[in-house]
Amino acid sequence: MKEIENLWKRALNESWNPMDINFEEDYKDWEKLNNIQRKYLADLFYHQLFGEYEVLIGVSRLARLIKDNNARFFLLTHARDNTVHVNIFERFLSTMGESPEIKRERISDQYFELIYVMPRKLIDELEKTWDENKLASFMTLYYFAADGILYNVSYIALEQILFSKNLFKNLYEAYKRINVDEKRQTMFAAYYIKKISEKNKEIVETVKNTLNEVTPLILSVIGYFAPLAESFGRQIDEFASLTQGVIDEELRIIGLR
Repeated sequence: MKEIENLWKRALNESWNPMDINFEEDYKDWEKLNNIQRKYLADLFYHQLFGEYEVLIGVSRLARLIKDNNARFFLLTHARDNTVHVNIFERFLSTMGESPEIKRERISDQYFELIYVMPRKLIDELEKTWDENKLASFMTLYYFAADGILYNVSYIALEQILFSKNLFKNLYEAYKRINVDEKRQTMFAAYYIKKISEKNKEIVETVKNTLNEVTPLILSVIGYFAPLAESFGRQIDEFASLTQGVIDEELRIIGLR
């Protein structure tokens, strides 16, 4: 499929070095935050870090199974991108120091279910028996639920509560670059699912059912960060509403919009 070939070639041209971004200057903004803000921002970045690691593992396993060369090449660029993103979140959390608000083991049960339990079960099964419906569910979890919805909602929320106030300039620069990678990844999933659905009409219904199944998990993960929104004078419902429309382009490609 030409679109997927174009995406992995784009990925090669859009690669970037995370070490070009220095977070030392952002520490002064971290010190301006209160304890609640530090706690939940640290949790948000750890959620991101955990997700980047898990998706890195998952797409690397999938790259061994998938037959389409263009899709395999794209998955390899995805693994590379996630390695870069891991570096960003690891270094940011380390630069913010050893404050008691940063606890790396703290992650919501719903996010753990969405990003670890469900995808791991599916990729384990795919390694035993190839099943395109299970593949579609797996890709829906990673590319639409995690990369598409949760990442976009967190990015927009951070823009509104931090970056628009000229806080964390270097982190903002990193997020803008990560955003390019994440959009490329969700578009890959849309085009690949479109391709396999042309021969198997059940695929689109599988994507729809998987998204419906995990919507409560997505909303619960967003709800976990309600105290963060409130600490900046916002309501979490404002950001939960952003789940509508963030992956409309991708869903249109596969025929769900």
